[in-house]
Parts: sequence; C-alpha cells; structure tokens
Amino acid sequence: MRDITAMGGVALRNIAALIGITALVLLHQKRQAAILAMIILSGWLAETAVKYSVERARPDILGQLTHAGGPSFPSGHSFNAALVALALTLAFTPFVNTPILRKFLVCTAVALSFLVAFSRVWLGVHYVSDVMAGWLGGTAWALCSAQFFATSGPHTATETCE
Repeated sequence: MRDITAMGGVALRNIAALIGITALVLLHQKRQAAILAMIILSGWLAETAVKYSVERARPDILGQLTHAGGPSFPSGHSFNAALVALALTLAFTPFVNTPILRKFLVCTAVALSFLVAFSRVWLGVHYVSDVMAGWLGGTAWALCSAQFFATSGPHTATETCE
C-alpha cells in the first residue's frame, strides 16, 4: 500500500508532471505544456490553501502504517493523484486515434487515482471524508480544466469520454 500511496506524493507528482510537460514540448505543443503546468500548479495551490484553511487533525490511530504530516483535509495525495493522472490523460488523449484506447487511458487514470485515495485510508492517515474530498477535488479541477486542452489534432479532450 505504501507504493500505491507514493503515486500521489509530491515527488512522483512532480516527476510525472515534468515528463508530461517535456513530452508536450517535444511534440511541439508548447501551449498545452504551459496549460498543463498551470493546471497542476494551480490545483496544488488550491488544495494547499484549503488544507491550511481547514486544518483538520489526522486520525489518532495507534496503528498508522506510514508517517504523514500536516493537516488531514483534504487528502493531498488523493487530490494530486486524481489531478495529475486525469490532467495528463486529457492532455495526451488528442494524440490517441483509437476511441477504445482513449477510454482505456481515462479508466486507468481514474482507477490508479482511486487506489491512491483508498490507500490513504488503509494506511490510517486519513478519514474517508478527507480522501473523498481530495479525490473529488482533484478530479473536478482536472475536468473543469479540460476545455483548455483543445488541440488542432483529430480529437479534443472533451471527446475523450464520448
């Protein structure tokens, strides 16, 4: 579970974001690369602002299976996992010509981000409401940002789930 929860951590979020941004630049999609960077950065800032405004204490469970610091609500791991997985998926689905593959990518992003959210409760470092708020917040941030990923390619990000 610790490996799964790491997918929503700061290090992997930043690595995934940098890889995605770099790939978009190499694909001559500088506008999309800048948009992706702004979406991830603004999402992180929004999640952090909420977290430190609410300042909810973490569960006081003796058997926490991993260390976690800072306020509990919303779950940053859950928010980041949903935000980054979906934002990357929406940024790159216009380059995928097969509808079934586009749907597979979206489903995989959702499933992986949901596993991260589940792992935070399993490890005893969040309440269910923390991870639900984080996951829904990250998902909403990514989906509301999807309109910015319109490309000149054959598909747009909004066609991904059609």
